[in-house]
Amino acid sequence: MGDVSIWASLGMIALFLAVSLAVVNWIFRTGYRLKP
Repeated sequence: MGDVSIWASLGMIALFLAVSLAVVNWIFRTGYRLKP
């Protein structure tokens, strides 16, 4: 049970990081700029 929850936590963290990187990559590819 403990190992399962640990792996589940690591999996969620890895998924979150992957999604964040994908969003950042998409923003740069679309040429979006934070500054107006």
